[in-house]
Amino acid sequence: MIEMIINAYKSKLEANPKLAVREARVILSKELGIGITTISNTLSEYRNFKTVSSPNKTIIFKNIYVKCSIEPNCIFPGSFLGAVNPTGKGRRLIVCHISSEDGFVSDSLLCFESKKNTNDYHDEMNGDSFRDWLEGVLPRLKDNAVIVMDNAPYHSVKLEKCPISNWRMADIIQWLQGKGEVVDQTMIILELLEVLPPYHYELNPIELVWSVVKRHVKANNKTFKLPDVKNLLVERIAKVNAEMWKNFVKHTIEEENKF
Repeated sequence: MIEMIINAYKSKLEANPKLAVREARVILSKELGIGITTISNTLSEYRNFKTVSSPNKTIIFKNIYVKCSIEPNCIFPGSFLGAVNPTGKGRRLIVCHISSEDGFVSDSLLCFESKKNTNDYHDEMNGDSFRDWLEGVLPRLKDNAVIVMDNAPYHSVKLEKCPISNWRMADIIQWLQGKGEVVDQTMIILELLEVLPPYHYELNPIELVWSVVKRHVKANNKTFKLPDVKNLLVERIAKVNAEMWKNFVKHTIEEENKF
């Protein structure tokens, strides 16, 4: 697909060397039937680096969903019969998993107890920790899998930073234009930042699975001890089968169609 986009773009440029990127992406999206965001990202990388990375992990219709969660012991407040909630103080479970409509990827669960008695977990679950886990998981994925993640800071240690509210307006505009966005020069900073795509948790089926797992732990947690919480977590994850995943993915697609 990437080669098809680049070849089509080169063909358009040969026919019209003055063709603007914003015009090219609209034309290519219509002619190739590919989403304009995919076209824009591909052209942007090609224009910046004269090449486009094409790892053998990309399939248009097979998404892989990642979820990281840092769960304090208070997130599992015992049974529904009225067990007293513990405080949020103390060590936490750091959990990360990856899945598709076929179910969780085997041997990919990361679950460990935090070593520090603190509310700030980023020194234990950070970009380096996440990258180490992800690099171990990638060989287990089917060819050409699209990985879907949320905006957790440790998910995206970027070579290039995204605009935030304290950026200068000129820098935000330059960044957006470099990605092929058509920018209204009259926009204020907050309006410019809205051009960036939001994360919609309701469009990631792993969020639904995570709710099921956490409800199980909540309903069966009697001791509030982290080893027992971990056992409940692993127990419920093992019972999330491919049929459940297909139903969650189907529900997510139905939600997506509402946008």
